[in-house]
Amino acid sequence: MYIELIIIFNIYIDFLIIMMTSILMHQKISIKKIFSASFIYGLSSIVLFAKISILELLIFSFIMCFIITKIIFHKLKALMYFYLNAILIGGVIFLINNYFKISTFGNYLLLIILTPIILLIYKYRIKDLKENYNLNYQIHFKYNNQNIILNAFLDTGNKLNDPYFNKPVILINESIIKCDKYFYIPYSTITETGIIKATTVSEIEIVGIKKIKNAVIGLLPKKLQMKKIDCLLNNRLLEE
Repeated sequence: MYIELIIIFNIYIDFLIIMMTSILMHQKISIKKIFSASFIYGLSSIVLFAKISILELLIFSFIMCFIITKIIFHKLKALMYFYLNAILIGGVIFLINNYFKISTFGNYLLLIILTPIILLIYKYRIKDLKENYNLNYQIHFKYNNQNIILNAFLDTGNKLNDPYFNKPVILINESIIKCDKYFYIPYSTITETGIIKATTVSEIEIVGIKKIKNAVIGLLPKKLQMKKIDCLLNNRLLEE
């Protein structure tokens, strides 16, 4: 019964790993296909009881992973996601086995409950990471013969326009540049209204995206509360 329990548990874990891989790969795979793959891969765990070396076991495991991901996803990148998910679950199993002093059955029950929850948390954290990464840029510009390179964040809520030239305003920390010639532009948020200093730059380059001529920069008196971010790009710049 012990062998059967391990095989059933492995089929369950493999089902979750393959399903999570399909979610991260943005590929819709039928439940029937996922179950068939996890069933075959789970059955292969019987080799754990065979008299083979650890190296042979690792090679066999890699070959099985390669075959399963290739058949289902047809992309080599899926193998990377599969292993990332497997490592995550392996870490959970190690944690539970070492820190929770309960019976073998209790271990399995706890893993069955916790594994899908942890994979879901992992999925949403990966999604947040991708979204944040896609909103980060780097900008270059010259000001008073000084080359300035800043890490920028595309603030979809920043729709501030310069009323004089009708240009989208890029916001940076006032401490970054020494500005002698400036003008004021009004701003309005949900909680307050006011004016901020602004200046123009002959050209700003959003690296890998575009170059903006005669860009308008708004100078923020307070430092941005974002790690390693010195600049907020206007949403209109990327729309254009």
